Amino acid sequence: MDRMCLLNLLFVSVALVAFPLTSQANLFDNSGFETGDFTGWEKSTDIVNSWGDAWIWEDSGDHLGDIHSGTYCVGAGMGGGNPEGTVSVWQDVNIKCKCQDGDVITFSAWTKGDGDFASGGTAWLELKFKDSELNVIKTYKSRTRDGVYDYVKDELSCPVPEGAVYVSAVFVVHSFGGSVGMDDASLTVNSKPWI
Repeated sequence: MDRMCLLNLLFVSVALVAFPLTSQANLFDNSGFETGDFTGWEKSTDIVNSWGDAWIWEDSGDHLGDIHSGTYCVGAGMGGGNPEGTVSVWQDVNIKCKCQDGDVITFSAWTKGDGDFASGGTAWLELKFKDSELNVIKTYKSRTRDGVYDYVKDELSCPVPEGAVYVSAVFVVHSFGGSVGMDDASLTVNSKPWI
């Protein structure tokens, strides 16, 4: 091995020890809903009238082509006569041993407003940081999406507040009809670099 190659190898080895990689793997279970169900996730609805829910879309029949990748994704919305309501799909993650105050958590997901997602409806991502008693310390909200739109990657990054033990990563849809799909969700931590 020539001297320059050896020096480069030594430099890379020292850099990896002194400056460890700062991002971690996806903290979500079932991030692409490829189990075909809500394993790892929770859901709730706040329905003003008519009906609404979150369900798993399969890349076939009425939802052929509605999946970002793989075979399944989640859809959330309202239907029926004069619909209005909010559907939330979330996953709670214990971050106590995975990050520290000041680290940055990023929640990203691919979302799509289907052909019936009515004007006035909105969809967004939220991060709710909680203490050991599950009291909300701080909530962050992404930009909102509305109307019919093809898949876009939404992302929300924010620092971990002091005292946070849990984070709830929430996908929210407020609908006046139609639904929004979410696929390929990711929750990662970027640690503060060593000084």
